Amino acid sequence: MSENEAIIEQDAAVGAQHDVPPFEIAIEIVPRVSFATHQCDFLVLAALVVRNNTNTIAERMELRIDVQPPIFAPRSWVIDRIEGRAETRVRDRRVSLSGGLLDGLTERMRADVTVELLNGNEVLAHEKRTIHALARNEWGGATAMPELLAAFVMPNDPAVGRLLKDASRALEARGVSGALDGYQAKSKDRAWQLAAAAWAAVGARRLSYAMPPASFETTGQKVRTPSDIETQGLATCLDTALLFAAAAEGLGLNPVVVFTHGHAFAGAWLQPQTFPTPTVDDATELRKAVDQKELVHGRNLPHGLRRHAKMDGSSELDQSDLCQPTLYQPA
Repeated sequence: MSENEAIIEQDAAVGAQHDVPPFEIAIEIVPRVSFATHQCDFLVLAALVVRNNTNTIAERMELRIDVQPPIFAPRSWVIDRIEGRAETRVRDRRVSLSGGLLDGLTERMRADVTVELLNGNEVLAHEKRTIHALARNEWGGATAMPELLAAFVMPNDPAVGRLLKDASRALEARGVSGALDGYQAKSKDRAWQLAAAAWAAVGARRLSYAMPPASFETTGQKVRTPSDIETQGLATCLDTALLFAAAAEGLGLNPVVVFTHGHAFAGAWLQPQTFPTPTVDDATELRKAVDQKELVHGRNLPHGLRRHAKMDGSSELDQSDLCQPTLYQPA
């Protein structure tokens, strides 16, 4: 036994008397991962810290992380030295997610993560966490992955192309240009016409409302693609919000998705701007944008899917109930 190992054992015995382990691992890991996490290169390990609670220097250690089933590849880090009563933080915390496995998931799957601190073959500390790998078409909710909602906005889905064609025809039927020209006209009125035409096209689908799971805005839900919505004729409020967001992108507009308690709805900027960050939790910013006629939204979708939005500036789109939005997500 080396002198360093002997000192560690002595400190471990002292620590055990005081219920303080000689070494500790602190880990912060996202509770849910998905194929979208892989595609967006989202950081899975938020923090990874090793603490030396002994009075002596610890050297030549290895930190390992593994998970079963293998939703990401195992990884290890060499820790040369930690002073007594000190800690070291792992800076490079990237792990390689298994894109093929995550892409093939059709249901949520539990995964057990193990982190060990080793000195040779001796385990100095270990931690275990349980996370969940989501189905490919499942969003993990605002508590786990709010930014990744944007991955479910699919402007290139074939059903969106058909929706945009209907929006163009709706514009022409009202005697205005059917061009899907976004902000090119540099006119809020024109942007409003485009947004209203998209809502009219969605409403013309006569979709049936599907009840979302409880607390979906925080815990997430499976999401229907635009083609799924078209085929099934069903949509939750989040499905419809994402459908409109995809159409808005196809129109050349900047969309937003807004969450309140138990509901989600979509909107679009009437000029080429966005919120300063991908997610915003201050309701004041949204109300201000609506009051200044910089942003229009459809609060009553999908409950009002069978109503057609007007295009003459006298909006049927309700701008009330903006007191308690919990998240805004520019797509």
